[in-house]
Amino acid sequence: MINLSGNNGSTTQDIVGQIMFNTSTVALTFDENSGGTITTNAVLTGADSIQINGRGTLNLDNNNGTSTNWIFYAISPNHAFVLDSSSSFVMDGDLEPQSAIQPFTNTDVIGTYLLGSGELVSFTNPLVSGVSNFDGKGDVAGTQDTSTSSAQTPNQSLAGTYSISTSLNNGRGNLILTSPSGSTTALWVTSSSEVIGMSIDHSNTQPTILHLEQ
Repeated sequence: MINLSGNNGSTTQDIVGQIMFNTSTVALTFDENSGGTITTNAVLTGADSIQINGRGTLNLDNNNGTSTNWIFYAISPNHAFVLDSSSSFVMDGDLEPQSAIQPFTNTDVIGTYLLGSGELVSFTNPLVSGVSNFDGKGDVAGTQDTSTSSAQTPNQSLAGTYSISTSLNNGRGNLILTSPSGSTTALWVTSSSEVIGMSIDHSNTQPTILHLEQ
């Protein structure tokens, strides 16, 4: 799994998705929120290389002439820090193993998760923290605190539904909240105790990566 956050001085951009390596190629399936411009289930393919000191590169493209280049530093097997080197967005993030295995269903996200916003890339990014309970059937409830540049709102009721796609079968799902406000978040299941999320609402022009962990 991979997640990246960045800012080009005026726009916040987040990427979350699944990256798969084999002996000769790399394939990335991802969602992106670039200042409220939403891209879902996009695909990039390419290749990677790595040096003996753990420094590597990812060179990916979408077959339409658009290329993406990232630098990574391996921490351990299937775990690395990642830095974008091909755009005006100063993006960085993490690459970590997806230990959850197919087939994926709602039961891959079950129990109580602590939630919190990831790296702050703009002082105006809204931030959240809280606790949520996923029932394994499609309902979620909990409590959320929100902090913005103008106000802090604690102890908000969190409620909604979620679904992990059985057709995509790659750990991708959606979280649709009705409280504290209507919103849609793309979910990516990393393991039995961790999920990564990102807002895919056009109205959310300053997204942050959402981390849910048990």
